[in-house]
Amino acid sequence: SRDRVADQIHTLIQDIRRMIVSVESDCVDPFRLVSELQALAQTVERVSEARIRVRVDPEAEEILTGEEARELVTIAREALSNCVRYARATRIEIALRRIGSRVRLSIDDDGSGFDVEHGRARGIGFAQMEHRVRKIGGRLNIQSTVGRGTCITADVYLELILTQV
Repeated sequence: SRDRVADQIHTLIQDIRRMIVSVESDCVDPFRLVSELQALAQTVERVSEARIRVRVDPEAEEILTGEEARELVTIAREALSNCVRYARATRIEIALRRIGSRVRLSIDDDGSGFDVEHGRARGIGFAQMEHRVRKIGGRLNIQSTVGRGTCITADVYLELILTQV
């Protein structure tokens, strides 16, 4: 039943939260961002119909701080939870890439989508995602079309030192 699946996902999310908290010692290493995203994807695949692709540009991973990496993983986790719980997506792509002076995390799904204007009022985790992105000086963008899916992007702006050539 859907409730049982929701419960399983909830339990898994708690487990993943604990896993992430356990690696939150603030080492410079962006705590194995790729393996963290892949573990997240595999976990969600196990309890849902969704198939997930993770694509990471190595350069994007290298220039994030540990804190930025952690917040992005948390945002990905909340986005995936929405994809599966509400949107019943079957295909999801998580991508991390560098675009000029920013790093973009995007989570793109083929789920049921929603009306962004009114969907925000339902507040399914978006306020939290927004808060997390702001905390690291970034921006969140949500695009969705009913019946066509949703794309969530989180942009993190890089330190100017890195962008001055």
